[in-house]
Amino acid sequence: FMLIRPENKRKKEADEMRASVRVGDEIITIGGGVCNEKEHNKLSQDVRVSERALREIYLKPFEMCVKEGKAQGIMSSYNHLNGTPVSQNYDLLTNILRGEWDFEGHVVSDCWAIADFHMFHKIPDTAPESAALALKNGCDVNCGNTYIHMLAAYQEGLVTEEQITLSAE
Repeated sequence: FMLIRPENKRKKEADEMRASVRVGDEIITIGGGVCNEKEHNKLSQDVRVSERALREIYLKPFEMCVKEGKAQGIMSSYNHLNGTPVSQNYDLLTNILRGEWDFEGHVVSDCWAIADFHMFHKIPDTAPESAALALKNGCDVNCGNTYIHMLAAYQEGLVTEEQITLSAE
């Protein structure tokens, strides 16, 4: 997967991404994350981008992978997008990905990104709260161990059985 930058040839990169979505019967999860172009400070990076640039430059290759390539998995990223961690960005993971693009696959967090909510960003305060926040905002699978706290999140009333079931389907 190639990161998309405004100065790159978007069409060529989108074609390469779309071609890499399926290999025979294998399902490949596309990743790299929206607006996640740096390795330095990637856990605390908050990328500020206009709605137009987001849709025309950064989201377009992902949209093509979902709509044309029939991607079955998307990996979110560590960074924040306009103030919200990508792994808990409801607008991105639910409204756009599932609502506008009719994505029916799974969203997996970047590894340990959900633990970063409470460990580094301090929003929220606990692992069950982080698990609930990610799940409710559209992250189905946790690459890490924060979802082991989902039962506690359920018992604390932070998530419903229906939300857990929907994510698991």
